[in-house]
Amino acid sequence: AFNTAKITSIQLPSKLKYIGDYAFGSSALTSIEIPASVQEVGGSAFFTCKSLASVKFNEGLTKMGTSVFYGCESLTTATLPESLVEIPAKAFLRCHKLENVKISSKAVSLGDAVFNDCQSLKSITLPATLKSIGDEEFLSCTSLTSINIPAQVEEIGTSLIAQTGVTTITVDAANKYFHMVGNVL
Repeated sequence: AFNTAKITSIQLPSKLKYIGDYAFGSSALTSIEIPASVQEVGGSAFFTCKSLASVKFNEGLTKMGTSVFYGCESLTTATLPESLVEIPAKAFLRCHKLENVKISSKAVSLGDAVFNDCQSLKSITLPATLKSIGDEEFLSCTSLTSINIPAQVEEIGTSLIAQTGVTTITVDAANKYFHMVGNVL
């Protein structure tokens, strides 16, 4: 719809239910508010919106496609709504300036490479409800120094913290699937 458009802002209709694949891909948007009526955002909807610095989500969003914010180099903060419990693969891949992310306290899964190459990501709190962490989740997150694995995590993909600044991993004592032995997970 607005793929590669030069628009810097837009007010979405309050009754909008779906934002399609590549809807705003490579556009000049600098900020956007996703209305509470939106239940789904399609894959790559904001793909390589290099000027997108701010996204405001409202409760109601239940599904996002893959690579939604892939390459949004100016995005610094993201607070995902409580209604979003599955974070799709590559959602924030290559968001180099992303420093802070708040994930829903009800989230159960992180798809592959959600935060891959988010070089400015300093910290992240994984919710107690999380069960699955995908492959290359924090690959090349060079500013990330620690991570805590919640008690309910049953699955962790490959290269979780490869090429990061992580020096400390803690695993919740109640986790039945993972524990630390010395410095080995």
